[in-house]
Amino acid sequence: MGETKADVKGKIVGLVVAIITIIGLIVQIVPANELQGLFANIFYGGEKWYQNPIILAILVTIVINFAGYVENAVVKGEPYDVKRFAETYLKYLPMMMVFTQYLPPEQAATVSVALDIIVRAIKRAGSLA
Repeated sequence: MGETKADVKGKIVGLVVAIITIIGLIVQIVPANELQGLFANIFYGGEKWYQNPIILAILVTIVINFAGYVENAVVKGEPYDVKRFAETYLKYLPMMMVFTQYLPPEQAATVSVALDIIVRAIKRAGSLA
């Protein structure tokens, strides 16, 4: 049985996310103040990545999407759905854009996740009634 297009797209998305995550980790580890020239500029900018709401939304999406995938795989036996990544990202991006205007990045991410959990709980409670 061959791979479907969704399987291939899922693997491509996973690979891209892994590459971005690895680059981000390397940039965070390398001390920019000890480098000179172009590399110093690249790595210094990388230290500020987590403050960018777009990058922060990607990082939160990766964590939330993985947790959702594990939940769906264990509870419902569903395979990974690439569309869920885009849905999750489009849910978190506006929240990060707004919350980072008023809160530090870590608190903006925490408030966004908490708000999402509350909304999901309200929806589930409403569907049970």
